[in-house]
Amino acid sequence: MRTTVFAFCGLLFAVIACSAAQLEELAHFPNQQVTGVAVSKTGRVFVNFPDWSDDHTISVAEVTNRLARPFPNQEMNQPGGPKLIKVDLRTNQVACPDR
Repeated sequence: MRTTVFAFCGLLFAVIACSAAQLEELAHFPNQQVTGVAVSKTGRVFVNFPDWSDDHTISVAEVTNRLARPFPNQEMNQPGGPKLIKVDLRTNQVACPDR
């Protein structure tokens, strides 16, 4: 019994140690408030910014090379653009419910 408990505790410690992750800053937005972050199964990182300020330029962006790039494109991020979209991340094809 004692060996079984010890083995279980060792396994539990190994699982906890392996699941710990280091935080890493992927991008920095000093003049914008990020209100959402999402990571795809393949590791792509997406952020969104609210339209609360005069210098708002992007609503949804993909972070690549430490930069926020409009996602899926600049046109969809323009004022008056669609409020809700669905994107297939494998193809980057957009389905707009209002178009």
